[in-house]
Amino acid sequence: MGMKKNFLKLQFAVFILASPLYIFSNSANTKQEWFGQWNMNHDGFAGTLTISGTKVDCATTLWCDMSISYVNSKGERVNGSIERIDNNLQHMVFFLNFPGNRQKFDAYLFSWDKQNLAGTTYWGNQTFGFYAQKKAKTVQPVNARLTTLATDQPATTTQEDKPISKKILQGDTIEIRYSSGNIRWQFPGGYAIRFPDGTVRRASYLQTPEYVPPSAISDQNVIKWLSSVQQALLDMIKEELLNDQVSIDNILTKERQNQFNTYQVINNRFYFLNFLNNY
Repeated sequence: MGMKKNFLKLQFAVFILASPLYIFSNSANTKQEWFGQWNMNHDGFAGTLTISGTKVDCATTLWCDMSISYVNSKGERVNGSIERIDNNLQHMVFFLNFPGNRQKFDAYLFSWDKQNLAGTTYWGNQTFGFYAQKKAKTVQPVNARLTTLATDQPATTTQEDKPISKKILQGDTIEIRYSSGNIRWQFPGGYAIRFPDGTVRRASYLQTPEYVPPSAISDQNVIKWLSSVQQALLDMIKEELLNDQVSIDNILTKERQNQFNTYQVINNRFYFLNFLNNY
């Protein structure tokens, strides 16, 4: 029930992303930014949403050559259809054909982070929240620099190598210990993995400056929505960390010491939640 409440709170983010007064984007949207596989969670149901282009030669709508489908946690595939995309290429309305229910989704691509989207969905005359994070590509990105200290070990853990503990240390570092004995330290500039034999593999990334929207907000309703999103993200982080208070205190301390504005707090918490969910 706790996780479902958190997802319901996320529907407030839709109003933020939909409002033209608070769309801060450092680049124009393209429909290709919707393409890819997305780790999606709608009201506690996890699965993979796939949006892709097709070879259909059409000119009726912007999305007539796009396809959408969904695979649930049991591996069952569901086809879908796109109803519309707005002129800013930020809002998509699509349907998934679940057995006995053609379910509608209102999705909004984040303005400052095109790897995330959130929105609302509808079931039985009720409105629920959902969010999705784009899966990382398996190829090495051109803007990453890998420094290897151990060449005979895999850089990532195997499917059987399950995490047994997750903590957030000081200095933005996420520590994850695995059943194999591997320890992964994830930090904004890259990561390091120590294997049971003592060897270490490190990777560092060349990062672009973070885009930070203006901090001045006067609309009290928007302030309330943003506060709800912040709390929802923190609640989900607490669940991932099994309510480890030291880790939570380290997050809050960083935000206070750096005097983060509202948007930076949300971005910071999405950073932690993203890695906690995917490793």
